[in-house]
Amino acid sequence: MEIKFYKLFSVSVEHNFFADKTSRGFIFSPAEETYRILKNHNLLFRTTESGFEVYAECDVDDDDPTKLIPFKDLSGNIRLRFLIKQTDPYFINYSELPFDNTRGMAYYFNNISLNLLKLNNESETETESESESKSKPTLVKDTVSPKYVSSSDLVSLSAPLFNLKVLPDIIKDEKLIKAEILIKDAFGNEIVKMSNDTDENIFKIMVNKETEKIIQVDLRNFSPCYYEILNYYEILNGEDVQPIYLDNLVHLKDSIGIVEIFSGNGVHTDNCFLKDDFINPREYIIPIDNRSLEWKFTLVQKNFQNPNDSPNDFIELKLGEDAERTAGTPKIFSDGSSSLEFTLPERKISDSTASVFKLIKGTPPSEEVLMNGLALPSYKNITKNTDTGKNNFESIIYL
Repeated sequence: MEIKFYKLFSVSVEHNFFADKTSRGFIFSPAEETYRILKNHNLLFRTTESGFEVYAECDVDDDDPTKLIPFKDLSGNIRLRFLIKQTDPYFINYSELPFDNTRGMAYYFNNISLNLLKLNNESETETESESESKSKPTLVKDTVSPKYVSSSDLVSLSAPLFNLKVLPDIIKDEKLIKAEILIKDAFGNEIVKMSNDTDENIFKIMVNKETEKIIQVDLRNFSPCYYEILNYYEILNGEDVQPIYLDNLVHLKDSIGIVEIFSGNGVHTDNCFLKDDFINPREYIIPIDNRSLEWKFTLVQKNFQNPNDSPNDFIELKLGEDAERTAGTPKIFSDGSSSLEFTLPERKISDSTASVFKLIKGTPPSEEVLMNGLALPSYKNITKNTDTGKNNFESIIYL
């Protein structure tokens, strides 16, 4: 037997904004209790350009070197928790993620379910099994392609003691019906249910009016983890599901996300880093899409009535392969300035967007480059088109 360290699993962020898909703007760190688990099980944590890796000290079988057995027993139910911090101040500008109403929330990822991300180089003639063999497991919740981080992965951060607004009591068939409260863990297991005989140490009615009902929930004896609170009427189909992440909020300060890697009961066998007591190396992916924008530019030119300027001059605005050329009829203002509007179709921004922007005046061979390069749009200047649901970016360029 020879003892060496072998990769147990890795987690990396892939971002379509970058040509190589490598997102370098994150720092991953083990939570306090995970540090102890890593140490006690001879596991090594190592950061990478786009995420992190965990290695296990293993016994290599001399007869079958493909079979690797962890030196310290990893069987049973294990949870490794990692916090995500974001270091790129411009990340939200180019990422297709919500940029409002996320205060008090974080992105939550786990490996419980198998959710494969297909690679772009798959062949149309490949069978489903061949395609899956080239796929990587993604940690996002969205199971419909394309699979990217979205608002579905957001959870509310909650202290162990909190108030919950619940559905009001109703009268059905002349009977008073109270809403039920059910709490499940990340595996979907029922943890506790509020009913008339529920322990009042967990649920306590704070406000009970016809129009408002508030319950105090005390989960201080629960482990820090992801939970779902189902607020529903047992006799009706409707229900309200509220995902929360329970922890001392000090631990999650400045973190934008949490990754939990589980092994043991409840984890899909093809998504677990252990299989039949042998290590089953996994490469987990957190895929993020680049932001789509509809582009609108207003070109403002001072002293338009200068003899060297003509309203009939061609002006071309080019952004990558998209271009708009106009002979234009600028708006002329009383101070002698003018404005000319350009619109470009919706497109994804990338790390090459700024360099491919050009504003050209005139026609070859006497064309003049008025502007070459563009600062990437800030989310503060992005608005939502209420009719189309698309994001709009408007910019004014002064010459």
